[in-house]
Amino acid sequence: MKDSNAVIKDLQDTVTTKTKASAQASKDQNQATTDRDMSNDELESLGAYEADLHGQCDFVLKNFDIRQKARLQEMDAIGEAKGILSGSK
Repeated sequence: MKDSNAVIKDLQDTVTTKTKASAQASKDQNQATTDRDMSNDELESLGAYEADLHGQCDFVLKNFDIRQKARLQEMDAIGEAKGILSGSK
């Protein structure tokens, strides 16, 4: 009877230990799933941001020569205006 009680006690301890381990594993799995979902959401957000930024950069690169030419014309016009104004003094 004493041996049986000792075996039952050991088995109950084993069941308790395994139940706790199973509960912890389930908790860890839920946390990992939540972390994965958050990471996926962040990746989607970053992908959308990258696409938007890429579109902006393409626009700047596409229009760089036009903008550069306009700036040079503006600088020339300002230089001519300075020359005219300094000559009128």
